[in-house]
Amino acid sequence: MRSLTTARRAATATVAWKSCGRWRQRAIRCARVAPRASSVARASAGDQVGVAGSRRLTILADSLVVGGAERVLQALAEDLPGEGFLVRVACLRDAGPVGEQLRRAGVEVDERIAPWPRDPFSTLRIARYLASHGSEIAYMLDHSNVLWHGRLAAAWCQLPQVCAIHRTRRADGSPSLGVADRALGRLSESVIAVSEGHAEYLSSFEGVPRGRLDVVYNGVDPGRFNGDPGTATAARDRQGLPRDAFLWGIVAALRPEKNHEMALRVLARDEDSQLVLIGSGAREEALRELAGRLNVQERVHWMGQVEDVGALLPALDVVALTSHPAVETFPVSLLEAMAAARPTLATRVGSLAEMVLDGETGYLVAASDEDAFLQRLQELRSDAQLRLRLGQAGRERVATCFTRREMVAQTAQILARQLARR
Repeated sequence: MRSLTTARRAATATVAWKSCGRWRQRAIRCARVAPRASSVARASAGDQVGVAGSRRLTILADSLVVGGAERVLQALAEDLPGEGFLVRVACLRDAGPVGEQLRRAGVEVDERIAPWPRDPFSTLRIARYLASHGSEIAYMLDHSNVLWHGRLAAAWCQLPQVCAIHRTRRADGSPSLGVADRALGRLSESVIAVSEGHAEYLSSFEGVPRGRLDVVYNGVDPGRFNGDPGTATAARDRQGLPRDAFLWGIVAALRPEKNHEMALRVLARDEDSQLVLIGSGAREEALRELAGRLNVQERVHWMGQVEDVGALLPALDVVALTSHPAVETFPVSLLEAMAAARPTLATRVGSLAEMVLDGETGYLVAASDEDAFLQRLQELRSDAQLRLRLGQAGRERVATCFTRREMVAQTAQILARQLARR
């Protein structure tokens, strides 16, 4: 089935390419001659800082739902104007909640520029969009439609393109990039990986040439998170959580790969704790049913989607992650927990060993090892000083190694390097 789908996509792209030659030439001409002044004026209208010499950057995404990759994109869109870029975000489908947050922050966000995934002319629509806004470089998030149509569109307009990959394997262990996606990967001058281990994976298993890989660690702003342990009571009161309970939580969409089932089973074995689930998703009903069967429903707090996670983190004694090994890379949720001085307890998946120092800033256990997870959870529950020490060490590590400022600066350097080569 996958090979058939790939063949169909390749065929439709070929038809679009051959039948739209004159539009392609028009898009390229527009991209070459589009006046810079008009883009500066548009950026000023969107409350961005427009300065002489700023370069016009278009960030392409599918739909900006709440997730770690989308929060990284949000940080870049908000901060790259300070690095000399005029930023516009283009969503192929709806802007989504993160897109709305960007609009409130003054970033120009367009949506539904190519909303039909199977439309063979999506590439043309994106190319015309890039040309009409005088884009000089394209930054792409690794949403499937963007990897396909966005890369082709940027190539049509002869724009340098940078692609940020946040994914690893599929849940079944197979590579996440299809054959066609790998072939189109050669159109991206730079592919950004989010850790050294992730870069090695992309090179070894996904076929990304090592010479095109750049590593930019995800980062957060420690100043936006309260690391004072004395604020826990107030945070719990605001969220309606019990004051005196030992609360551990997971910040993740309720999807199969996040393996919330493991957390519920551990909770059933630890009767002196309560679990806070922050996030929403298709698995919520099934997880509620499992909580009922395990007789832990009274000790699970379903918070749903929370826009300001930073306000809720101080309410938690421990922040956990129970994901399966195939799908995680470098989760922003744990970086935020560390920035809030919360000790972390996670399965050893993705590149978490590059983030969490086992025994120093938190604990890592083998994936699906519920006994080891329960043991570490009980250690943390019984020792408040241990939680304090691990939490403070985690906050210091984020401030030293994984800041939003450094992430934005490194991305700006990559973009500038690609522009200089043209």
